[in-house]
Amino acid sequence: PLATMTTKALTSLCLSLILSAGAMAQSSINALAGSTSLSAADTQAITAYVAQAAPNLAGEPEAMRLSRQALLAPLAQPNVSVAFRLELAKSVLPAITPLIADERDINAANALRIAGELATSNSLELIERSIKTDKRTSVRVAAALGYRLAFDAVSRSERSALGTAEISDAIRTLGEIIAKESDANLLDAATAAMLSAIAIPPAKAAAIQPLALSPLCAS
Repeated sequence: PLATMTTKALTSLCLSLILSAGAMAQSSINALAGSTSLSAADTQAITAYVAQAAPNLAGEPEAMRLSRQALLAPLAQPNVSVAFRLELAKSVLPAITPLIADERDINAANALRIAGELATSNSLELIERSIKTDKRTSVRVAAALGYRLAFDAVSRSERSALGTAEISDAIRTLGEIIAKESDANLLDAATAAMLSAIAIPPAKAAAIQPLALSPLCAS
């Protein structure tokens, strides 16, 4: 009991330190989110910010949640620029790529959720690889969620890092899942992702609505 209490106390203290240190760094990173041109100092600040949060992505669930929130918080800012999104992804992807193959499903799912929120062509490649090749249904469900989060990011962003071609490829991958898979949870997740694709305004990705509707109507 004493050891358990000590462990809990240490975990609580560490989380408090993460929150206080992260809040200071986050405010400066948030200020960069709308920048269309990033200086060398800006990119160094982004790299340092990611390095501070990333080690906890494979930690205890609460620390993992806080780390994910810290990494993704800048993307919730209005008018996030493509330049900032790409630079953030450049720093985050090396941290989450090995976690997608981690033996702990929770680590893989958390990494795929982050990949979806990043919503770049490179992050979608990670999601595609996972949903096509991972043998774990729970991880493939998380990959489908990643697609949905990416589509939602395109819908709410004034400037998207994903073009029609990348979105169309993702829709085709989901269409294959809907046509061939029998697992109910995976089908539900893929269908939810497809509905998010349909909701993308045509001005942001032309002619994808019929492409996304077709597998749903045929299922």
